[in-house]
Amino acid sequence: MSEKVQIKLKCPVCGRVGTAYVRESSDYGWMRGDRDVSVVSMPEGFVAVHREGSSWNGAFDIDCTEDGVSAIARA
Repeated sequence: MSEKVQIKLKCPVCGRVGTAYVRESSDYGWMRGDRDVSVVSMPEGFVAVHREGSSWNGAFDIDCTEDGVSAIARA
């Protein structure tokens, strides 16, 4: 089973905004900490990147393509 999740984006440098959608597994492996995340849609000007200690549950981050910084909006 999987769940579609909305991620609000805002570049802290240039102010570009958007919304990405990912699908995250919600099965037994998720409860053990295994992350199975796939990108459903990504707005123009943003790119998903894999890096250790990423913003999205340690699975990946979403960067502004212009500035190369994380654009996952913080609450």
